Amino acid sequence: MLISSVRSLVSDGKLQLAWRCGQGTCGACKVRLEHAGSGGMVTLGGKEKNVMIRHAGLAADSPLTIPDTPELVRLACHIQIKSDLTIYVK
Repeated sequence: MLISSVRSLVSDGKLQLAWRCGQGTCGACKVRLEHAGSGGMVTLGGKEKNVMIRHAGLAADSPLTIPDTPELVRLACHIQIKSDLTIYVK
């Protein structure tokens, strides 16, 4: 999971992040990603969608499957790393 890499960077002092839960409910681990699969579609889990509605400006009526673009805010604690990626911290 991406959150493991983010946790390491935070604990090493290489990334400033106001850490709260690490469980996918607080929205503190908002990131934007750029990767080989960008431009396709991504299916959000129900919990991630709900947190993104509350903390990342996702519209409440958004479907679970949405375009995967570098502008899309995601939660690091919900992302499985499948290829090399570039992370932008919100």
